[in-house]
Amino acid sequence: MLFRRREELGQALVEFALVLPLLLLLILGVIEFSFVWNSRNTVQFASRDGSMLAAEGGSLTGTDCLVLQRIERDVVSPARAIRIQQVLIYWADKNGGQIGSFKNIYDRSGSTTCDLG
Repeated sequence: MLFRRREELGQALVEFALVLPLLLLLILGVIEFSFVWNSRNTVQFASRDGSMLAAEGGSLTGTDCLVLQRIERDVVSPARAIRIQQVLIYWADKNGGQIGSFKNIYDRSGSTTCDLG
């Protein structure tokens, strides 16, 4: 019995060394997925919040500027407002399709905020 026990002395260490990389890969994958999911939810919330503000403001002067400011305020880490490339503001139907041909396009050139004065 002692001879058999002597052969198994390093077994647990070898098994741990084989399983550890897979376990670390799984843990890091879950962490990365949570960052991506958080970024997605942040952008989705910012666009939803901006569209609600646009619906409340309607065609009042400065509504577009307020929407852009709200979007930049809502986008937080790990997503960054500087990564916003373009914001389109247009009237939409219930499915999100554009109504008419009028739309405001704001391209990123430092900031999407605008001056009301």
